[in-house]
Amino acid sequence: MSKKQLQESALAGVALEGILEKKGRGVVQLDLRYITDRPADIFLIAEAESGVQVRAIADSAADRVWEFLQIRPLGVEGKEHGQWVLIDFGEVVVHVFQSEYRRFYDLEDLWNDAIRTEHAS
Repeated sequence: MSKKQLQESALAGVALEGILEKKGRGVVQLDLRYITDRPADIFLIAEAESGVQVRAIADSAADRVWEFLQIRPLGVEGKEHGQWVLIDFGEVVVHVFQSEYRRFYDLEDLWNDAIRTEHAS
């Protein structure tokens, strides 16, 4: 594994801890590194029942990454509505959905050729 892959995996692991700390459900990691024209190398996807919980999970993931790795997101989208929050760390992107929006956008099917790892929540 390259140094870049190790850094990406560490960032994803720390963000995952933040997601699980706030009871994110259905957590899936998609490794997109072997896909041509990918938007990122790793997607972390989780869901929650309410906008309040979506925002809390997203904040926890970003806070945890800052606390342990001193990395701030390049951008955060969707916090104002709390239906789907996207946290862009560059090569690692965290998606936190309300359940109905996750089913609607179905990123796991869209990127079904990615290497998928499910995490117990």
